Amino acid sequence: KFEAIRLACRPYIFTASLPPSVVATAATSIRKLMHAHEKRARLWDNARRLHGGLKALGFPLGTEQPDSAIVAVILPTQEAAVGMWQALLEQGVYVNMARPPATPAGMFLLRCSLCAEHSPEQIDQVLGIFAAAGRAVGAIS
Repeated sequence: KFEAIRLACRPYIFTASLPPSVVATAATSIRKLMHAHEKRARLWDNARRLHGGLKALGFPLGTEQPDSAIVAVILPTQEAAVGMWQALLEQGVYVNMARPPATPAGMFLLRCSLCAEHSPEQIDQVLGIFAAAGRAVGAIS
């Protein structure tokens, strides 16, 4: 009976143990994060700064409040998303572009990922680049 369950149980079949080095790295990272209060505070400051700046520029965002270190900028068309992505990349800002089927039908967005190491000046520079790119593709006025 056990052999039949083992062969037919999908979670068991598709589960593999992680290598010890991956487990050790993850455990060490979690221990470090538990005591990284200053870094978490900087990360949240950065998220609020980028989210608030993009919102003030007129970009529709995935959330009303900054609740993540990933800020989603929603664009009206695939053309606008691709144009923004390309313009940002040419200015040295890399963001991930998402479109259907990774997003709901008709939704195109750019995912901005932040870290605690970004400086306020860097975020302000990124906001300036977003403003110029958004105006160039007609995403904002």
